[in-house]
Amino acid sequence: MVHLLWGCVLLISCTFILFLLKKSRNRKVFWYFCHVWILCGITLGILNIVFQKYDAYTSIYLGIICSCYTYYDNKQNPVLKRTNAYISSLQEYVAGIGFLLYGLLSL
Repeated sequence: MVHLLWGCVLLISCTFILFLLKKSRNRKVFWYFCHVWILCGITLGILNIVFQKYDAYTSIYLGIICSCYTYYDNKQNPVLKRTNAYISSLQEYVAGIGFLLYGLLSL
């Protein structure tokens, strides 16, 4: 059941970022790299659902995506310190690091 959860969360987050990338085509090399990265994530999510044995790698991948998206969002929409939005941003970083640590510890 946990494998299904990790796989579905990774699939949903990868398709969300894929739709975000369709809006912006700033730098072509970065844009193609992100598409390859997202397609690998979708493939990993499907493999995790089907074979039910890539839980740690899916968690690590999800942690990297969460941290990178938080960095990208903070770069596009900066927030002031000592506000609720800043605390929410820090919580997103903590969630990304938590996913990474869970994946690394379960290897």
